[in-house]
Amino acid sequence: MRSPRELTLLLMVSLLVLTLVAGVIWLGRTGYHAWSAYGEAHALLALTEDGIDVAALAAAQHHLDALADDTRILARSLPPAATVAARLGVRRLLGVDVSAAQALLSAAHETTALAADFLAIVRASDADPVLPLPHYLLAAAAAQPQAIAGLSGRAQAAQSALQAVDADMLPPSLAGPLRTVQPAAGLLEPALLLSPYASHLLGYGEAARYLVLVQNNHELRAAGGFLSGVALVTLADGRLTDLAFSDSYAVDNLAVAHPAAPPAMQRYLDAPLIFLRDTNWSPDFPVSARTAQAVYARDQGVHVDGVVSVDMHALALALDAVGPLTMSDWPEPITADNVQQVMMALWQAPVTTEERIDTDIVDWWLERKSFMGLLAEALLAEVQYEDVADLAALATVVQRALQARAVQVWIEDRDAAQHLAQWGWDGGLRAAEGSDYLSVIDSNVGFNKVNAVVTRGVDYAVAWPQGVGQAAQATVTVTYTHPIDVAAHQCNRRARYGDTYQAMIERCYFNYVRVYVPRGAELMSTVGLEDGSQESHLGESGTTVFTGYFVLKPGDTHTVQFTYRLPAAIQPDNYHLIVQRQSGSGPLPLTWAVAGEKNEAVLGENWMAWGRKKNE
Repeated sequence: MRSPRELTLLLMVSLLVLTLVAGVIWLGRTGYHAWSAYGEAHALLALTEDGIDVAALAAAQHHLDALADDTRILARSLPPAATVAARLGVRRLLGVDVSAAQALLSAAHETTALAADFLAIVRASDADPVLPLPHYLLAAAAAQPQAIAGLSGRAQAAQSALQAVDADMLPPSLAGPLRTVQPAAGLLEPALLLSPYASHLLGYGEAARYLVLVQNNHELRAAGGFLSGVALVTLADGRLTDLAFSDSYAVDNLAVAHPAAPPAMQRYLDAPLIFLRDTNWSPDFPVSARTAQAVYARDQGVHVDGVVSVDMHALALALDAVGPLTMSDWPEPITADNVQQVMMALWQAPVTTEERIDTDIVDWWLERKSFMGLLAEALLAEVQYEDVADLAALATVVQRALQARAVQVWIEDRDAAQHLAQWGWDGGLRAAEGSDYLSVIDSNVGFNKVNAVVTRGVDYAVAWPQGVGQAAQATVTVTYTHPIDVAAHQCNRRARYGDTYQAMIERCYFNYVRVYVPRGAELMSTVGLEDGSQESHLGESGTTVFTGYFVLKPGDTHTVQFTYRLPAAIQPDNYHLIVQRQSGSGPLPLTWAVAGEKNEAVLGENWMAWGRKKNE
């Protein structure tokens, strides 16, 4: 009969042996999967070294499946080791911070599992295997859009896992590549969901054409800025085959009929007909894009598959990503910080002619926008399309530009267009049934560039003065400031150039302002608008719009105010507000007070949503 002390000792020894055995098993299992993951990763790299083709996809899928399985098991096995390491004071294993290792393994698992699942869908299609790999992948995706859509959750998981890894806690060999791809992780799901339509959109089988509207937001218009230039972009088999820039005036064909301009455009812009340069009159970009598509087809006889707008902020973002540009005949590097000054200088004195605006205005006028094509060529030449870092940087720029409405994309393909609308990338108005909505839209109708300096701020207040259950009263107050004081300046709306670009900034602001609100709202009163300019009518995309006109002198501040009743369905207990910033405008200082609860923000992206908590 063993004594209690002997039994206790035996139990402790048994537990120790079991722990050691379990540890050996854990180490063996973990070591096996670590070695397996290493081998699978190297096998994948070997497949891609000489360029992967369709025949190699089966092997690629096999290695991805195995790697996804290995990293999943390793990620689950790591917490016990992390606990032991923490107790032993060990913070790094093989140069990787222990606390970051699990996040890194989770990211590796989610991304490889997504790639493996995508290849499984692709290989199950009946796409012709003799096609070049990019065309084959897109053709296979196009044949199975529902299956591709089913990977949406997997793409979201991969995005979250990638963004959860702290690159600062990794060795440089891992941190560098991770920092390259992390900012672009947000495009994983959009790229996946658009892949079934990409074959058509990228011109496989038949060339695809897109109209690019270059908007100068120094002269703000409803959808972003005056259409200073246009480019016809042609894609064939996934490659850019033609890029033709022109002045927006140069595409006009006076031999064909043009549609009548909206009454407000006729009244405030002196434009009886719609030409391409004025097609962005609507702030709802899909509306403006369809108008531009139709007018361009009439004038040039070319049907485009989509319309894209870009403004000067988008160009600055691109330069920030790819670095300084060098351009022939320009003495210094062009950067995100100086690009606007460079464009102003090139507008005054084009490098394609010896004439300036103050020497020979005819020759100058013909060449004043030639810098657009030169800048585009320099930008395209700078990008290394085989370089992962460059492509990831460009992907990040595209995402930031879309979120800020510096780039807006309308596609004729309805299915692709629905995805763009869902993400807010089509520049459409985002009013939602049952929600409050506000978007202040300015249109510079003074033929000048004052929006380079004019600032604005919005104050919004909602209250229920008649009590809950009755219609709310809303007041939006917009304050505009022109910071440049010009002594004895006389406002003159006549279309004319100045001796310099700066001279066109130092003028009066002639503004046709629109306030988009929920459908069914009723205008009660206005302040700060020219008599007879106030109107209320149905707006685009389920809105009501209130309009008016005013003039702001250089050096002055001007305030306009709209007071109106909201639809009765909008009540305090279910209140939800959507505020949308105008494309082409700068970050918008915003305050909003709902039933006495005051908030403030600076709106730099496309839109924001806010809701009251119930019972407040």
